[in-house]
Amino acid sequence: MIYHYTSIDTLALILSTKKIRFTRLDKVDDVLESSLLKESHYVFVSCWTQTKTENISLWNMYAKNMKGVRLSFPSNPFKKYSLKKGKYGIMSVLQDILDSPITIEEMFNEKYFIFPLIEKTDFFKSVTYLNDTDLESTYEDIIARKKDGITLYTEKFGFLKHERWQFQDECRFALKITPPYIDARNLIKVIDSNTLPPFEYFDLDIDPNELSKIEVKLGPHCSDSDEIIVNSLLDSHGINQVCEESNLKGIIRK
Repeated sequence: MIYHYTSIDTLALILSTKKIRFTRLDKVDDVLESSLLKESHYVFVSCWTQTKTENISLWNMYAKNMKGVRLSFPSNPFKKYSLKKGKYGIMSVLQDILDSPITIEEMFNEKYFIFPLIEKTDFFKSVTYLNDTDLESTYEDIIARKKDGITLYTEKFGFLKHERWQFQDECRFALKITPPYIDARNLIKVIDSNTLPPFEYFDLDIDPNELSKIEVKLGPHCSDSDEIIVNSLLDSHGINQVCEESNLKGIIRK
């Protein structure tokens, strides 16, 4: 299971749009993620945890002072598409991708490009937490600049944080989105120019079957009226579930 702490308002948006929002890495709460990776504006993340036990810090930070909700899904909740290897316009997919969360039309278009997700771990994995020294040296290594070009270890983009954040026990979905480029050399120019993508957020479609399995737990400080609102939201969007009460209800003083 994966878990996401958020507000009741955001739950309403997720159910209404059937999408989950990815935030640009230079907009997340850990400032180091953008200061250590100047290319952070090409990385978009959706943040979760695999820890079943309720996390008081996450309730307090991301669920409106414990009056929000915790969403749970059995696994990757996004739609999945099969992409055949081949050339698509000026871009190529080098091998078949059986469960891409993005269509080829969305991946390569005239406004932006999304890096193909060849390996599942390019898209989803646990965050690695490092001390100051190791974090800085690892960030230096994931972008190797040489006389003849640049090597990007993009599988690590968005999955490194300082150990002070270890209490979050975070896992993430990550997308790498850049302005369009013609070839590898042009990509280097795009990156070096720090050209921003045309948006700060990117919304990805949820698989309807996965959405029907959503589980919702109320925050420890939710009221009876909050429970009525959440259950009404679930019912109005055809979710055959009712929300659960927090195991911490009545334990944490308001």
